[in-house]
Amino acid sequence: LLTKEKRKAGLRGKLDKCYSLLDTATCHLENDEIDKAKKLYLECREAYIKLSDEEKAEIYNKLEKLYNSIKAR
Repeated sequence: LLTKEKRKAGLRGKLDKCYSLLDTATCHLENDEIDKAKKLYLECREAYIKLSDEEKAEIYNKLEKLYNSIKAR
């Protein structure tokens, strides 16, 4: 069985993954690589769904900003 610390580390890993995907997608968007940015946005959204409510609240605005930036292109 996973210890409480390991479970927390795993959950934090999911949030870190979301941040990493957001950063990379934003870089692709800045370089006009829209398809790559869209793909990473979708991956990030899938990871986002698995986050806790608190973690979702932490990253929601950044995810929404990326979505709106992609949509505007």
